[in-house]
Amino acid sequence: MPSTPPVGRILDQLRDNQSVTQSGLTAANIKDADETGVANVPILHVYTFGDAVTNSVDHVSEHKVRVIDVVVVKTAGAGAGGNTIQVKNGASAISNALDMNVADQLVVRAGTLDDATYVLAVGDALRVTNTKAGGNSACVVYVYCIRVS
Repeated sequence: MPSTPPVGRILDQLRDNQSVTQSGLTAANIKDADETGVANVPILHVYTFGDAVTNSVDHVSEHKVRVIDVVVVKTAGAGAGGNTIQVKNGASAISNALDMNVADQLVVRAGTLDDATYVLAVGDALRVTNTKAGGNSACVVYVYCIRVS
């Protein structure tokens, strides 16, 4: 029986559109999402914010991706009126401003995703802005994306 290749090598081969066969299991090429809706495994970006002043965190996109969902988990105390989370493509809003005037442990999901801005090209900044107006602004933001061609 052949030895099992390291997981990293398998993932590299799949990413580079090579097939991998190991112990009778074949993993086909991972393809980018296309207009028919066929997509590969989602990409998850996680942003953790402490209770601090308004700030933004950028992630430079290494692939062309489409944002498909935004979920925020409130942590460490209640928020206040005016506290929001918003996901952007650079300075252009992708999601609505999620109202974070919620209690600790609540989950808030984006109500809208703008189809004019939710696709990021290679090198674009996926930005998450945490706006604090009062209360506690600590939270964890999950941004789900898929690669597109």
